[in-house]
Amino acid sequence: MNQKTLLTVLLCLMVAMPMCFATISDESDAYSETVNGIEVHSFDDAIKIDAGSTYTLKFTLYNNNGETNYISISNATISGEKLGTLTYPKDLAPLDDGKTMTLDFIIDVEKYADAGEHDLKFTITACNSNDTSIVESIECVIPMTVISEYASGQVYNKFIGLIPNELSSPFDNSLFTAIVSLVVFFAISAVIGHLIYIAVRKKWSKNDANASKDSRSVGIQTMFLLMTIGFSICLRIYGADEVLTGLVTDIITIILIIIGSYLAW
Repeated sequence: MNQKTLLTVLLCLMVAMPMCFATISDESDAYSETVNGIEVHSFDDAIKIDAGSTYTLKFTLYNNNGETNYISISNATISGEKLGTLTYPKDLAPLDDGKTMTLDFIIDVEKYADAGEHDLKFTITACNSNDTSIVESIECVIPMTVISEYASGQVYNKFIGLIPNELSSPFDNSLFTAIVSLVVFFAISAVIGHLIYIAVRKKWSKNDANASKDSRSVGIQTMFLLMTIGFSICLRIYGADEVLTGLVTDIITIILIIIGSYLAW
C-alpha cells in the first residue's frame, strides 16, 4: 500500500461519512381547500426538507365564484425555534373570475436547525371586490418534517449506533451508551491503525530507510481519523444539540482535509 493508495482511502472516508447520514427531501399528495369560492390547491399536503436547504411550496388559486376577489395572506409562520426563514407574497393583485394565481412560499431552513415535526401555517382571505361584506378566511396548515444529518435520529441511545441500550438503571441512559461506544470506536480505530501500520511498513521497508517512522505516522493518523468520526457519531448517540454536533462534524471535515493533504505531500 503506497501513499497514493492511502490518500485514496482517506478521501473515500471523507465522502462516505456525510453519506452515512444523507437524507432526501420529499413531497407527498395534494392539498385542496376552498375559500369564498376560490379553489386553493397544492401538490404537497406535507413536506420533508433537509436542514441547510431551501424548499419552495407552491399554491395555485383558481377563482370559480363569478366575481373578482381581493386575496391576502396573513399570519404566515413556521412552528419551532432555530428553524429558518419564511418568505411569501404580500402584495397580491385582484383575482378575476376564471383566472388563476400562484403563491410561492419559500422556506429557508438553517444548517443546524432542530430536526423533527413542524407546521407551516398561514391564513388566506378572499374578499369580493364588489361587495366587501362577502369575505371569508381559512387557515392552511402544512405539516413539515425537518431532517438533519446532525440529529440523533435512529442512533440515539444505541451502542455504536446499532444496538439499543436495554440495560437497567443507572446504565440505561444515553451518556453511558455514548461513553461505551466511544471506547469501542477507540478500540476499533486502534486495531485498524495498527493493521495499516503493519501493511505500510511491510510495503515500504524494502525501499525506504525511514519506513518504520513513516508507517507509524500513517497508522497513528489513520487511528486519529477514525476516532474523530467515531466521536461525531457518539455525540448523536448521546443526543447532543444539532449545533454542537454540526460544529464538531465541520471540524472533523477540516481535519480530514489536513490529514489527506499531509499524506499527499
